[in-house]
Amino acid sequence: MPANDRYHDIVLRCLIQAGWSIIKEQYALAVAEDEDNIRRLFIDIAAQSGD
Repeated sequence: MPANDRYHDIVLRCLIQAGWSIIKEQYALAVAEDEDNIRRLFIDIAAQSGD
C-alpha cells in the first residue's frame, strides 16, 4: 500500500465535518481486462455523502 500523504488527515477531518461518512481507508482494487492484464488501483479514502 502507498503511504498516506501529508494531506490525508486534514481531508479526512474536512469530509467528516461536512457530513460525509468514511466507508473505508487504504484498500486495493483489482481490475482485469482479461486474464493476462490485471491492474491494481489503490483507494485512499472511500466516502459517502450523508444526504
